[in-house]
Amino acid sequence: MKLLKPVVLGIFAIASLSLNAQEENSTKTPAEKAEKRAAHIAKEYDLTEEETAKIEAARLDFMNTSKKIKADKTTTKEVKKSQIQAEKVRYSAVVKSVLSDDEFATFEAKMEEKKAKRLERAALEKDPEARAKNKAEKLVAKLSDVTVEQKMQIEVLFLKVAQKIEALKANTDLTDEQKKEYIKGNKKDGERALEAILTEAQNKELEALKVTLGEAKKATDEDIK
Repeated sequence: MKLLKPVVLGIFAIASLSLNAQEENSTKTPAEKAEKRAAHIAKEYDLTEEETAKIEAARLDFMNTSKKIKADKTTTKEVKKSQIQAEKVRYSAVVKSVLSDDEFATFEAKMEEKKAKRLERAALEKDPEARAKNKAEKLVAKLSDVTVEQKMQIEVLFLKVAQKIEALKANTDLTDEQKKEYIKGNKKDGERALEAILTEAQNKELEALKVTLGEAKKATDEDIK
């Protein structure tokens, strides 16, 4: 079995779900993102049109102000961080004004959980080996009857992918667009490599998992601040 193919980020369908969602989200305007975020909160907490509009306006103001703060070249990183945090507090105050105490407590808890996950992902991004091991463990935990040999093969494959990602990032001969196209072009290679490791039954589980994750991603992609 060839595990050393030059596959790169996004080769597995699970990873590509996140990548595709990020690309889709990046094409939206701030107004569209604010509208979608407000609609998600409204659905979750059964808000009125007036309450939804209030959150949407606050969200859009937060996004636009944060963008200006980040673009300001006259202030330090620490100052910008403090200013953006102040804007987050202001936005949260608007959300709190339309939710009950219990609802707002739930809202804050979810935001803290997502923040913790972002920090965890950021830490893993700095360590390709840890990232590969973490991805492999999460996948193995969702599949049935994975053998020790299969788990090792998956970890090796994921590690090769992570190492290739780092090599791509450091390749100054490629433009960002070329890297992006290379990634997309090799996605199918990685899917086939993983498919060859798994049994027929496990591959069926993986297909079902991709559908579930895709639906979940669409439902929650605007939760990330």
